[in-house]
Amino acid sequence: MAETYRPDFEAAGHTLTIDVMPGLHIEGDRRLLAQALSNLLENTLRHTPAGTAAKLSAKVSHDAIEVTLEDNGPGVPPADAKRLFQRFARAEASRTTDGHGLGLALVRAIAVGHGGDALLSRSERAFGVTIRLPK
Repeated sequence: MAETYRPDFEAAGHTLTIDVMPGLHIEGDRRLLAQALSNLLENTLRHTPAGTAAKLSAKVSHDAIEVTLEDNGPGVPPADAKRLFQRFARAEASRTTDGHGLGLALVRAIAVGHGGDALLSRSERAFGVTIRLPK
């Protein structure tokens, strides 16, 4: 998925790095899991300015596989972050961009449907979403 989106990232003035642990295997619906990753990648393209660096990583963490897309864009204010996984929820800053506020709700629904979850991963210099799926 990341290689498919790399030209779009470059055209938008973004960089995309990939750090996937070799040998990872997830049982699930390929189409739905691809849709979840597509939603995350599209969100990064849509809601971050040119010059943003993004990183897609996947690793084993305890009893799950974690797939994370992080970027160094402007992030989301804490008040908006609390509701980003709700249907039709949009951060205030993204109200003027295309979309309906369903992307992250769908990401979480797909993760939950596979026995996992999706959560925000934030630090001082990065914003991201992690999909946790059982091994």
